[in-house]
Amino acid sequence: MAVHTIDLTPKWDVVVRITLGVLANNKWGSDASRKAEVALYDMANILDTINREQMLTEEQHKVIQENRKYID
Repeated sequence: MAVHTIDLTPKWDVVVRITLGVLANNKWGSDASRKAEVALYDMANILDTINREQMLTEEQHKVIQENRKYID
């Protein structure tokens, strides 16, 4: 029997939108708010590490800049 894996990892854009929704709609200090806060700090730490260690090539940086979405 073949085993197949489907990656359902959400995009960071979706994670941040959900997290901000949780923070906006829950009393600060609730379990959901604490989990959302931890997720944001984790993402920030990952991005700081990538920047500090210069883990992106110039080409990767260009692709990121081209794909940036701005919220009005």
